[in-house]
Amino acid sequence: MRATVALLLSLIPFNLFAAGRPIAPRPIVPAPYTIRMASTAFAAGRFLSVWIYDTHDAGAHIVGVFSDGEGRRISPEWFPILTSVQPQWLQLVGTGDSYVLFWRGQANLTHMAEIDAQGRVTRHIETEAETDYGSAIAWNGTYFITVNPDVQQSEAAIFDRDGRIVRRELLESAYHVSIVPLADGFLTFGATWGGLFAQHVSAAGDRAARWKLDDGSGTTSGSIPKNIRAIATPGGDVLAVWIRGRFDSAQDLKSVVFRDGAPLPSRVILHSTDVVPLHLTAVDGGYRLIGASSAALARLSLDRDGAPRGGFTPVAGASSGGAFAEGDGTTLVLSAASRVTTTAIPRDGDARAEVVSLAPARQTDPVVSAAGGNFVAAWTESSADATFIRTAFLAPWGETLSSATVLENAALDARRLTWNGSELLLIARRGDSLLGLRLSRTGLPVDDTPFAIGQTDPPSSSASSVVWAGDRWIVAWSRNQRLFTAEVPASGAAGPARELTADSHPPAGWSQWRRSPSLAASGSDVVIVWNEQQEEIVETPFPVIGNRDVRAYVFAARLGDAEATVIARDAYHTAAASSGSELLVVAGGRTFVVRGKDVLSRALFHDPYGILSDVVWDGGEFVVASRYGGFQPYLAVHRLDRNGVPVSARFTPVLFPDFSRDVPPSIAAERWASAIVALHEVSAPGDTQQVVSFLERELQPLVEPPPVPRRRSTRH
Repeated sequence: MRATVALLLSLIPFNLFAAGRPIAPRPIVPAPYTIRMASTAFAAGRFLSVWIYDTHDAGAHIVGVFSDGEGRRISPEWFPILTSVQPQWLQLVGTGDSYVLFWRGQANLTHMAEIDAQGRVTRHIETEAETDYGSAIAWNGTYFITVNPDVQQSEAAIFDRDGRIVRRELLESAYHVSIVPLADGFLTFGATWGGLFAQHVSAAGDRAARWKLDDGSGTTSGSIPKNIRAIATPGGDVLAVWIRGRFDSAQDLKSVVFRDGAPLPSRVILHSTDVVPLHLTAVDGGYRLIGASSAALARLSLDRDGAPRGGFTPVAGASSGGAFAEGDGTTLVLSAASRVTTTAIPRDGDARAEVVSLAPARQTDPVVSAAGGNFVAAWTESSADATFIRTAFLAPWGETLSSATVLENAALDARRLTWNGSELLLIARRGDSLLGLRLSRTGLPVDDTPFAIGQTDPPSSSASSVVWAGDRWIVAWSRNQRLFTAEVPASGAAGPARELTADSHPPAGWSQWRRSPSLAASGSDVVIVWNEQQEEIVETPFPVIGNRDVRAYVFAARLGDAEATVIARDAYHTAAASSGSELLVVAGGRTFVVRGKDVLSRALFHDPYGILSDVVWDGGEFVVASRYGGFQPYLAVHRLDRNGVPVSARFTPVLFPDFSRDVPPSIAAERWASAIVALHEVSAPGDTQQVVSFLERELQPLVEPPPVPRRRSTRH
């Protein structure tokens, strides 16, 4: 999807864009998709933290954020690094002035992507190295190494920046590994059931030195080493720390120092501890160990010989982390679960935790209405675990004056709010129940609780429609491929649901499916417009594929009439409005002016492909808002006279349209103000939606719609 956006942006001059103004801020909620496999690294004076953001149907993506050298986030939002790569495992490595990201794909190939200090991928190659979930990767300034734990026989592979392996070395079997880069190669550590082993590996192929640092029982139920962590100091020493004991009992914390290329005797530095070592830092002639205890972080100071200076102290405000990186005096801890957080631990001072992955809620399908000199917008707002309806009170120039949550555990279900001169009617869906709620001119609830109108289809079906008919509201909706209407008086108590009975004369023995109603008040009459599919019924004991006749129409009828009028002989998305004497129907790329049984059709767009519209009467003209083009990347506003003849037109490319949903814009207009159009866009960094508004007067004059390629049908 992002590639499509980038292509569109490259083809459209930037000065044509009219930026949509956010109707309301995006609230901060937990990201709605799965977060997994985080890693962080330090390079070019900043931390880069990455994780897998799995959107399921849309694929898995690797995304990230930057933090400065003190661990403060400097990215305004997380941004995509690689999209739709389906990573099974990843690790980020800092290489001085840039980063290298490693991940294993579905075909078990190990990929590496070079990332510059701005977060851009500059090169992507497949390597010869093999990795798995427990693999460790390190960089010594010249080469990379990967060590893959294996209970039979581990192996180290040294490879260059082009992914070519220059040396392989067999290691002891291991279930936990740690790697320390050295000037002449690497020092690898492997925890096995038989003990803890260290081995020197170099690209030159010199005979590998090997040491046994600790014993093991040889069985999974005995006392064994695990959770090994190791680090080198600028002076050349190497410290390794691990725990040893049974899984079901208290464990000892042990350490060993390598000095002058050989290990000193290992020692127990803490008996019977429950702290698991996670990260080592070289500080002040010694080391700092960060460990996890009861899901919280704690730190311990060690001298240059690996002996403790005091005991563990809690890291205030920090939870157990999954990845660590060392910067200039700051340790960054990255934790990824239902959300991603970073904790910056300075050498001196208190730790600072920050949430980095919280995504804005999805604000979708806004509707807008004129309301006594101003405008009111409403939309559905949803997060991972909640859905509710919010409203905003808008000034004539589009500024949001106030906003409020008006209904919880519900989604908006109408094409517009409808004003009766003193109040608005909002139509909502809760499960399969259709609900009504009256709102004041500022968008606040008048009713304490919503009232029932009828039963409706699942959310994937078409939206309902509502109109003010002079003394009552009329609501129309679909259920089980049939259309129903109900009256709602100004007092707010809904009348009984009635099925639409207007005859559209299907051939004898055919079925008819009705959906997508639009309502318009025309004088004392209310007209309903709908899509209808008529289908031949074939009686056979076997499934019929391709042999039955199917016909699609757009029909209109006055409520209470026995006959329906054919508007169009195809099933387009439709919208309708009335001037009081003329009914204007917009279906696809055409307009239809209906006077009684007479229908006059004109082309609004020469190519009707992918057009979704809304229309209102502003007291002197019809005003039509349309999204059009492949995936609807453009927004147009047309003004038409009573006869449906275009008077003026304006347009703008939608900067980040939502390519996944065929949703029309919503328009409101009055003679005293520029029309205002509401729709939702995709937030470029986060694949989340935000409702925005456009003022007609801010758009560009439209002489002819830009040609757009055909990609898929959006007819209904």
